[in-house]
Amino acid sequence: MDVVSSPMTPKQRILAAMRHGIPDRVPVYPGLGPWYAARITGLTMWDVTLGDPDVLPELMLEMNRRYGYDDWFWIASGLEGGRRDGISFEWREELVRRTGEEIVKRSWVDTPYGPLERIVVYPKHDPAWEIEKPIKDIDRDWPRLRALLGEDWLWKRELPRWHYRLGDRGVYPLGVALPVDWWYDWRDGTVQQLIYDLVDRRDKMHEILDYYHDYAMVYLQAALEVRPDEIILAGSTSSLSVLSPALYREYNLPFVKEVTRLCKQAGVVSHQHSCGRSRGIVEMSYAETDLDVMEPLERHPGGDVDLAEVKRLYGYKLCLKGNINTFDMLLRGTPAEVEAEARACIEAGAAGGGFWLSTGDQAGRDTPEENIWAMIEAAHKYGRYDQDGNRHP
Repeated sequence: MDVVSSPMTPKQRILAAMRHGIPDRVPVYPGLGPWYAARITGLTMWDVTLGDPDVLPELMLEMNRRYGYDDWFWIASGLEGGRRDGISFEWREELVRRTGEEIVKRSWVDTPYGPLERIVVYPKHDPAWEIEKPIKDIDRDWPRLRALLGEDWLWKRELPRWHYRLGDRGVYPLGVALPVDWWYDWRDGTVQQLIYDLVDRRDKMHEILDYYHDYAMVYLQAALEVRPDEIILAGSTSSLSVLSPALYREYNLPFVKEVTRLCKQAGVVSHQHSCGRSRGIVEMSYAETDLDVMEPLERHPGGDVDLAEVKRLYGYKLCLKGNINTFDMLLRGTPAEVEAEARACIEAGAAGGGFWLSTGDQAGRDTPEENIWAMIEAAHKYGRYDQDGNRHP
């Protein structure tokens, strides 16, 4: 067990925890996103999501400067590239409606097999959401999406400039979506429609997700070559609040096995985000994959993870990231209550390393700033390690 006594940079601290070394203290990330950051800085979500694409990463760097946490730059841009043949189809856009509180835009692209269309609502102070996604009829629209994405891909072997802007203040991920999440990003309808696809159209879904596998693996190989701080597997829709364990095992688990195996071979950390009910995913990841880090480990009522239990059962293999409740404790609690919950998380998860104090998903827009400070300060106060790797205040 590696024990470090000298002060570490935030990046060193996080990487030590993710690799099961002992950092100088428990790293802390308060789950801040653009929703919260825009309110704190007086911006609207229109400022963040419409217009200059540099506004969002600059905003999140400003949050890091403001609070000094150990950063996880999850809004990071990915590698440049796409179709190897260089063919591109232009997405066009028109304004559908604008009021004082929301903007609605329609975008569409013409493919050799017909058009694909999205309609997105942009609230002034809340995250954007899609009211129509491109894949409305699988048999009609899947050939259109396949023609849009192509059959052979090339990605630039160069980390984005934001990796260098972040520097030692945190870790910069490159990401791949879990298969179910990738399909949900394109598929029109609710999660019920997603489940109907996975259950009633199994042959078609395996055809589609086999294609996605090939697409994602080309990107992953390029990403591993440029050696980001980690590979993040994006799996919000793959929560067991949505999928049954059997559907997760059928559609996602083989992909997670392959991605984490390749990450391990390359010496790059693998990190999965699956919110909501994830206790069963933690167990599968521990027993059947080479995953390094699991988050956000939501506790009841949003999830089903007991942090002390998963630390005892799986913590010697998995780095655990979480799990302060956001919609109850962080949003509505007092600073003293937030400090107490942060301390309880540290006591449950920090022993022996492999723990990263964070939130059970993204902090809400209206989270009191004093609660963010209380969480960060608790890590400094209670998250120190001694020379034997034991936590001590």
